[in-house]
Amino acid sequence: MDKLKFHGIKASKELSSYLTNSNFIIYKILSGKYYRTKMDWEKEKKLNENEIEKLANNCNKKSIMKILNVCIDYEKTDYENTSKIKSGLQYLFETLSTDKQLFLFIIDKYLEKNTPLKINPSPVIKELFKIIDYKNVYELINQYNYDQRNTWEFSYYENLPSKFISKKSVAGLYQFLSKREDENLKSSPYRDLSFLENYKKVEPDIFIKVSRIIIKKYEYSPFVFSIYFGNMFNQYINSPEYIINIYKENMNLLKNIYLKLLKFNDNIDHYGDFLLTLINYDSSFIKEYLDFLIKENDKYFYKSNNRLSVIWNSKYFIDYADKIFNNVIKYNDLHLFEVSRFIESFIISQNKEENIAERQDKWIEHFININNDNQKLMKVLFSSITKLSANLRRKHILHLIQKNSDPDLFKSLQLQTNIYSGRGSFISNMENKINFLSSLLPEFVGIEYIEHKVKIKEDIKNLQRIIEKEKINKLLEFN
Repeated sequence: MDKLKFHGIKASKELSSYLTNSNFIIYKILSGKYYRTKMDWEKEKKLNENEIEKLANNCNKKSIMKILNVCIDYEKTDYENTSKIKSGLQYLFETLSTDKQLFLFIIDKYLEKNTPLKINPSPVIKELFKIIDYKNVYELINQYNYDQRNTWEFSYYENLPSKFISKKSVAGLYQFLSKREDENLKSSPYRDLSFLENYKKVEPDIFIKVSRIIIKKYEYSPFVFSIYFGNMFNQYINSPEYIINIYKENMNLLKNIYLKLLKFNDNIDHYGDFLLTLINYDSSFIKEYLDFLIKENDKYFYKSNNRLSVIWNSKYFIDYADKIFNNVIKYNDLHLFEVSRFIESFIISQNKEENIAERQDKWIEHFININNDNQKLMKVLFSSITKLSANLRRKHILHLIQKNSDPDLFKSLQLQTNIYSGRGSFISNMENKINFLSSLLPEFVGIEYIEHKVKIKEDIKNLQRIIEKEKINKLLEFN
C-alpha cells in the first residue's frame, strides 16, 4: 500500500482490502521483505527475522492455526515463493521454541495438517529433545499419518542424543529402515549416515547392518537407496580411507553400493578418488567396474574415463592400465573401433599435468615392449594414439618397428587420425598428414624396410590425390 501511495496510485477497494488482510500480512512477514537499497544481505535477513520475532511474540493458539492455514493456502497458490515462505516458517518454529507450550502446540498442529511447506525437521527435533523426554518425541511425531512422517522419523534417529541410544533404539532404527513407507518418496535431501557413529558404542557393526538393509531398497526405489548413499562417495564429505575402513571386512558390499549408486547417478565420484581406493584395495575391481560399464550400463562407457583416468595418479599405473586394456579388448560385444575409442579417451588425458603425460608415454612404451608380436593389440593401441602429438606418434611407431619389423604388422597400423577436419583449412590438414608420413621415410633404411616405405609412399600419394580433388572442387565452386 505504501508503495502505491508513493507512486500516486489509488488502489481499488478490492485490492486495498486484500493488501491489508491479516492473511496477506502473515504471508508477507513469512516470505520476507525485499529492500530495494544497497543493503548487506545479512542485514536484510536480520530485519526480516525481526518481523517474524514480532509475529511470534504475539502468537497464541488461535493465531498459530491462522498462520498454518495461510501456509497451506499459499503453498498451493504461490509456488514460486514457496522457498521464501518455508524459510520464514522454519524461523518461526525456531523462535517459538522458547515457549514450550506454544512450541509443542504448533508442532502437533503442523503434523496434523500434513506439514505444509515441508520444513526441515532436524532443528525442530533437536529442540524437542531438549524440552521433553525422547520417548515422548517419538510418540509426538508418530501420532498422525502424514506424508513426511518417514522424513521426521529418520530425523528422530539421526538426532537422538547419544545418552539415549540403547539396544532398543538400535532395534527401532532397524525396524524403521526395513519398512517400505518410503517407496513413494520422490524428493528428499540426502540422508547422511555419519550419525551412525553415535550408535557404534551399542552396535559396533551398525554401518554394515544398516547398509545391508538399505541396499535392498534399490529393488523397489533406486531413488530412496540413493538418498542414503548419495553422499558416501563425495570427497568433500568423506575421505576414501574413512569409507574403506568402515567396509574393509565387507568389500563386496561396498563395491555393490558403489556400482548401484553409479547406475542411478553417473556423476558420483567424478574424479575417481574412491574408485582408485577400491582398486588399490583389490585390483580385480577393475574388471568388475568394466563389466558394469559395458554389460549393465554401457551408456556410461565413454563418459567413465574422467573417473577411470585416476589410475595415472597411482604408482601402480602400468599394472592398472594393462588390466584395463586387456579386459576391454576381450569383450566380444565391442567392435575394435569401440575399444580403440575407449582406450583413446582413457590415455589421451584431459589432465595437463606433465607427470601424467609422462606416465602415459611410459605405459605405451611398456605395452609395445611386451605385446609387439600381437597384431590385434598393436592395431588397437595405435588407433588409440592417433591424436597424440606428431613427435610422440613418430617415437612410438619407430619403437615398435625396432621391436618387430614385420611389414604386415606395420601395414595394419593406423598411423594418424582419419578425421579430415580440425584447426586450419582442409588442405593444410592434409599437408600436415603428408609431412608426418614424409618424416618417417628417412628412418626406414635397409632391405627389411622396403615394404614399409612402399606403404608410406602409397599413403602419401592417396593424400596428394585428395588434395588435388579438393582444389578442383574449390575451382568449380568459384566458376
